[in-house]
Amino acid sequence: TYDLGIAGDYIYSAGWASGIRRYNYITNTNWEIIPLPMDLDTHLVCGDIDISTYQLNPLDPVNGGSHNHKGFSVYYDSEYIWVGTANGINRGTIRSECIDWVHYTSAWDNISGNWVIGFMHQEYNTHTRLWAITWSTSGQGEFSALSYTDNSGETWGTVMPAGIPEKVYNLYSDSSSVWASTESGLYYTYDQLTWNK
Repeated sequence: TYDLGIAGDYIYSAGWASGIRRYNYITNTNWEIIPLPMDLDTHLVCGDIDISTYQLNPLDPVNGGSHNHKGFSVYYDSEYIWVGTANGINRGTIRSECIDWVHYTSAWDNISGNWVIGFMHQEYNTHTRLWAITWSTSGQGEFSALSYTDNSGETWGTVMPAGIPEKVYNLYSDSSSVWASTESGLYYTYDQLTWNK
């Protein structure tokens, strides 16, 4: 298991082979598998699949699996639940017992890379920004950097704190600054444009 998040009465976990699961800590139910879109799906609509027949398959696609079933990060921002996998970012709208998903990838949506290892929420000026740590999976056009959205995933931008593609390991922010620990050191910005080592 790589990450945990809490939304309402549920604890969510993200794991390589276990995918995304949740546990109701009020009723102490069993851990439930949370269905995610397959690699080539842009959406998964709540109620369109039968959870009793849904099959989690974190094998590689050449073996019939889906990289988007390999969970690495999970985050709840009080409106959406965000899941990072080995095939992009998934934005979930919780609808009682199931979740509607929108699936964002490097090829479709301008995130830098499809291996998503973390999220961070920032109240920035007059809007809210969601940052994602997005590593390259060596797919065409991918690079390791930070990806961000100011409109809940409708559009995405990317930044490279070091000025070159490299892995970011962790993030911290307040209302005016962002700090990023990367392969080459620690960087910070006060204007979201110029990064200093």
